[in-house]
Amino acid sequence: MGKTRILSDRLLLQSRHQLLEAMKNQVQGRLEQSLHRAVLKDLVRDRQAEPLRRDINIKIGGSLTFQLPPETSLREIFDQNKGVWLILGLPGAGKTTTLLELAQELIANAQRNQPVPVLFDLSTWQGEPLADWLVRQLEFNYSLQVKIGRMWLDNGQLLLLLDGLERLELERQEQCIEAINQLLEKVSEPLNMIACYCLEEYKSCKNKLRLNGAAWLQPLRDTQIRDYLVSARSRELWQCIYNEPQLLALAKKPLLLSVMTLADEEILIHSWRRITSDRERHQYLLNAYMRRMLTVQINQGWYGRGKHPRPELTRHWLIWLANRMKQENLSEFLIEKMPPTWLPNSTQMRIYRLGVGAIGGLTIGLITGVSVGLVTANITQVSISGISAGLLAGLLAGMMSKPEKIVMSDRAIWPGVQLWQRLINLPGCKWILVLVTGLILGSVLGLGLHFGLVGLGTGLVAVPVVGLASLILGQIMRLTIPNIGGRTFPNQGIKQSAIIFGVVAPTVGLLAGGVAGLATGYFSSGSHGWLAGLVAGLVSWLAIALYPGLACIQHLMLRLLLYRSGAIPWNYGRFLNYATSRLLLQRWGGRYQFRHDLLQEHFAQLEELNIRL
Repeated sequence: MGKTRILSDRLLLQSRHQLLEAMKNQVQGRLEQSLHRAVLKDLVRDRQAEPLRRDINIKIGGSLTFQLPPETSLREIFDQNKGVWLILGLPGAGKTTTLLELAQELIANAQRNQPVPVLFDLSTWQGEPLADWLVRQLEFNYSLQVKIGRMWLDNGQLLLLLDGLERLELERQEQCIEAINQLLEKVSEPLNMIACYCLEEYKSCKNKLRLNGAAWLQPLRDTQIRDYLVSARSRELWQCIYNEPQLLALAKKPLLLSVMTLADEEILIHSWRRITSDRERHQYLLNAYMRRMLTVQINQGWYGRGKHPRPELTRHWLIWLANRMKQENLSEFLIEKMPPTWLPNSTQMRIYRLGVGAIGGLTIGLITGVSVGLVTANITQVSISGISAGLLAGLLAGMMSKPEKIVMSDRAIWPGVQLWQRLINLPGCKWILVLVTGLILGSVLGLGLHFGLVGLGTGLVAVPVVGLASLILGQIMRLTIPNIGGRTFPNQGIKQSAIIFGVVAPTVGLLAGGVAGLATGYFSSGSHGWLAGLVAGLVSWLAIALYPGLACIQHLMLRLLLYRSGAIPWNYGRFLNYATSRLLLQRWGGRYQFRHDLLQEHFAQLEELNIRL
């Protein structure tokens, strides 16, 4: 019991350290890609720029509102008054940036007995109990074990940093606030939580959070705008807008001020002044930013000289992505998470289904036919029958299926696997399962190839070897699942599936085939040994490779069809990295996001271009 407790404590400590490291890397990466940092990096190279200091009003409990003193950080206020906090402001006011800056300080000062700060994007919440959703997000985004995530949540060992609430529909926002209040009532220990929300939308909500404090991000003052633009070598822009109340109002939002600075050379101030609609002025600015980012000369490093996509083609692909993300209410994008429902029409969906079914059916039919043919000594006829049956079954399954998503190797769950996982976790139970499984499999294999006690003997001899192979397989499979930290590179899920399909499964097949062949050959004569080995190897390879192989086939077929339709380039990861280098997207690990919700919404509103590829 003591040893188990020590191992458990080590696991918890290791998980905590890995989660903190993952959060540190994510927060640092996102802050480095903020537009304000881009201004400082690209436009101010030879001298120190003035930091953009935001005015923040603080209200704690029933006390009067006060302005955060310049010498005091928001983290210090939160540490003194922990609980449930809101960061409020208008769109583009810098709520997410403030949350990330606060998270950076909290992570740097996290002690062993303090809650771990973790970022969550509420835009993916679908109405389920919030505790279940949070645990699943911890598992998917950070590969944290479910039991550890649930325990930490219930014990108040997580500091929840919630963003994306305002991306939900208004009715869903009300439900989410109620779900947060219910979560706060159910947990065993008090939870610390900081959430971002649009000020106007929170005022109109019927449900209110049980807050300990709130921080209001104030619009930038004229002097702050002037100092920032002068520091960023945009004095002329300041002189053009300071007497224009409508344009100055846009600059009071930190996001749009950074956009103005970066898009300065594309802005025709006389044309901008003539626009009378606030919405059209806003669109003009974002269009100018987009044109500037698509045409400015940069050292992007993803395409060779003169090989990068044309600006109109880049625009087209980003419009398509923004529209798909809008339809799915997504704020971030993973290549491996592209669903088949993103195909443009029913014809391509039918091609997708038939293609996946045909390839999968042919593969399974071939392996099954060869295996049965070897045992029955009629390999040619049985193999042809197996291929035909597999192809027919695959086509039928493809026509009847309604694919909505692709399941990667690290998310695929075979029937009954959760029961096996629970049994294996019981003390001493794993060795009993290994012995019983090895005895059954070995006996069945031996009896099937050579009737009588020879088969039973084969099974008994194979038991320890099969058990050892099972443990080796478990370690190999564990290596294919990412450590805590989640997706660290683009298309990670599909690449892991390909490794299991092409490396892990054949290795296991060779091990299983060798064990079965040697054991059968020891007790029997003739060709039974190599037959048993070949059959066991093929069946083992199929059993391990089925789910990851299917994921690879689905993803390849989907990418091919989207590429042929002009929706995406073939090397999608390279293009997304290229768009990131042009300050249109941002990336951390294998995840991509538009630089801001306003930019994503702007791309989604643009008309699609008919481009000949």
